[in-house]
Amino acid sequence: MLSHISFRPLFTRLILSKSIHTTPTFLRAPSSFTRPGPPPLPPAEQAEFEALLKANQTIGTIPAGEQETEKDLHQDVRKGPKPEFEGDVNPKTGEQGGPKNDPFVAGDADWQFGGRVTDF
Repeated sequence: MLSHISFRPLFTRLILSKSIHTTPTFLRAPSSFTRPGPPPLPPAEQAEFEALLKANQTIGTIPAGEQETEKDLHQDVRKGPKPEFEGDVNPKTGEQGGPKNDPFVAGDADWQFGGRVTDF
């Protein structure tokens, strides 16, 4: 009785409408772009926020009065070797901003800084 009804278009539609992703939708992480952003601040609060940001541009730097001195450090803190020269320019090589100590002073073919070998 159903010989005149074709299931072919229905089957094709079902296959084409299926997702091509292999991960089920409930396991996929939602996109961070679908969430709404924070509401905008009123102009007065936005100006205050920007002023506070501008005043606090030195995050991560320690003011000169609050720097730890050598006596404030813990007794077990490792101290590196004393620098071979003062300033930013190496007097032997003329290098600017390079290491303060020559890594090849051990003499045993080890490249080291303060006893820590750097040539593995």
